[in-house]
Amino acid sequence: MIKAAAIEVRERARLERLARWARASGQPDVHLNGKRVGILAGYGNTSYGDYFIGLGMANETRAAGFTPVIIGRDSDMRAFLSNGIEVYALPDRDHGLDEFEDVATRVHALILGGGGLFEDRVDAVASQTLAAGYAARAVYAYNRGVPMAVHGVGIEREPYALRGTERLLRNALRAARMVSVRDADSVEACKRFGVDAQQAIDPAVIYLDSVRPPASVDEGTAAFIPFARRAWPNMSNPTEADHQRQDVDWAQAADRLTGYNRVLVTPFHRTDLNYVDRIVTALKVKSPGVDVNVVDFTPENPGVVLNALARCEHVLTMRYHGFMAAHFAGVPTIEVLGESQKLRVTNALNQQGVLQDAWNAERARKQLRATLGEVDTIHTHISW
Repeated sequence: MIKAAAIEVRERARLERLARWARASGQPDVHLNGKRVGILAGYGNTSYGDYFIGLGMANETRAAGFTPVIIGRDSDMRAFLSNGIEVYALPDRDHGLDEFEDVATRVHALILGGGGLFEDRVDAVASQTLAAGYAARAVYAYNRGVPMAVHGVGIEREPYALRGTERLLRNALRAARMVSVRDADSVEACKRFGVDAQQAIDPAVIYLDSVRPPASVDEGTAAFIPFARRAWPNMSNPTEADHQRQDVDWAQAADRLTGYNRVLVTPFHRTDLNYVDRIVTALKVKSPGVDVNVVDFTPENPGVVLNALARCEHVLTMRYHGFMAAHFAGVPTIEVLGESQKLRVTNALNQQGVLQDAWNAERARKQLRATLGEVDTIHTHISW
């Protein structure tokens, strides 16, 4: 009797915290009805790739008759709020499990989905702890009876240097009812965890397909989508040494964009703005008469970046989702600067002329609905 009363008090406290959290973030009262699906990833990291993925997954989840609940980073969530999506911002990495429990115990299923959560920067401790944090939350939910699936993520082929990250990722993948990843390299990577993964289209295409702009190319206009890769993860507070290392990339970009009258610098991530002055200088040294414009995006409406890219004859991108945005903007010429797994695989598909099929939005919708079908089970420990 005493134990039951204690559980009831704890559950009531969780509901009250959830309600306060919702009000503080500017969303309406949360109604705990219907089949609620938590969608967990790095959403709200002030990069438009995060918003593309999260909005694509949330909108299709809602279209399938579920209530999407975005569980993202402790950052800007206006893109989701402005679309009427319930959203919670959690501290990064392995922190915030208490807050996560408040949300996880109020969803019927959880999808760990979207983005390169487990990919690309295996040499950086910050990247590995970030990956470990998401995997830990997925396992945490699974251990509490929440049906869980992995959808549309990237998995680095090379093993992580931190064994703890490998162990958590293995546990998360094996706990999932379905594992789908976004490229053939990631399918191969899953084999080292003893997991047979399916290949699925990145769910960002679901959103991007819905905001395709009309063709409006301005002759002589190109775009550059930067990434301060040589300074990562110190992009938000670069030192002069970081700047000098990055100048190599900016000089290469300027060389490739020679001959264009106008260059639109379209930051993918807000910290890219720290490098704009150096980028502009490099472009003008190579082409003194070039007109350089910085086209920022707004977190509440991330799709507007496609309108800027649609004006371009050529896009030079250092970002995977920048490549994707340019593709859906209808840019005829896209090339890459950088050697990440995501860019390498995507560029190969583009060179083969099969990117249109690889990023087919209708297939992406069907694949996400298949994942939703796998977790469409109300787990019994929820009492509300």
